[in-house]
Amino acid sequence: MSLAWERSLEHELRRESQYIRNILAPVVCQYGGKAFSGDTLILLMTFLERLEQTTVSLDVIRRSRIEKALFEITDEGSGWPVSLMELAARILKTWNIRMGDLRDLRAPLWDKDMRMARCRKEWTLARVQTMQYGHDSRVEVVKQSEWVVEHPAAPAMQCHGHRGFEVGDWWIEPACAYRDGMLDEANSHVAVGIYGAYAIVMAKGEETETDNDTVKWKCTGKCIKPSSTGAGVLSLMSNMRNHTHVRLLRSWKLKSRWAPRGGVRYDGLYSVIGIGVKKTDGITHFTFELTRAGDQPGMARAQLHPNADEYDDWTDYVKYKAESKEANALALLNQTDGEMDADGGENEDESESENEAEGDGD
Repeated sequence: MSLAWERSLEHELRRESQYIRNILAPVVCQYGGKAFSGDTLILLMTFLERLEQTTVSLDVIRRSRIEKALFEITDEGSGWPVSLMELAARILKTWNIRMGDLRDLRAPLWDKDMRMARCRKEWTLARVQTMQYGHDSRVEVVKQSEWVVEHPAAPAMQCHGHRGFEVGDWWIEPACAYRDGMLDEANSHVAVGIYGAYAIVMAKGEETETDNDTVKWKCTGKCIKPSSTGAGVLSLMSNMRNHTHVRLLRSWKLKSRWAPRGGVRYDGLYSVIGIGVKKTDGITHFTFELTRAGDQPGMARAQLHPNADEYDDWTDYVKYKAESKEANALALLNQTDGEMDADGGENEDESESENEAEGDGD
């Protein structure tokens, strides 16, 4: 079996899996077997019969997610025609005998052309001197992380408008959006261009709706990276002054009815029409008022994402991330112990801290 043939089969199975899960499954759930026309049933039966006769590798199954579509069809009470359920069950049984239980199969997210390709998070330890009221300064060992992206898209995307992106485009992490040219930094919330911001990630804070097209986003200065120089806020002020649109992405962490249930989603072009600033107990609070531009697909299109296939990848990513955090914590702990041994033990003015400078997806 050649690599080219496997990749062609993978793309075909992924396309069929997405059609079954994102298009057919919601209709079947609502209308049952009545949702099928004669032609649709025949075409799907033909596809499954051909699949039963095809030798499919475990790698192709993992990358195409076709097993998820088969489990969807065999789910009791789902309303799929009995003939399809029996055929899908037969295929799964054959695969289970040959390759083992496929229910907990995960996609290779960091492989080439997969959702996390060329994106990784690096963890380091840093010694930070801190001042405490009534005490001398002390040095803490702080755990930090930063996204690293290989071969990101060309900086020509630092301009306004959709620029080839579509409403509903979805990524697991903002770093992946940077890789594809949506943002200008892997760890930034505001992408700053020559004439103001051209993209913004509403990663945290709270969003309230004033009417169908206008929203208010309330957040602290930490949500407006780059914030150390105020460049993020100043660029948004330029947008308001110049009446230029900004590409708006919403994160699953945002408290909003529009937030995706996982990952980061592009929701279209918005205009900044108001900025409020208030300082409380030394913390700067911002309120940004944004209105959605016309002549673009509505939020109903955006809310189709993450679809079933994308949400599977998000679920797998959360599992991978939990395992990676545990492994990194052990590695960093060993690194800390080694540093302390090299220093001759733990000094009175040094201690470990569990503070983390984490990315938006954590």
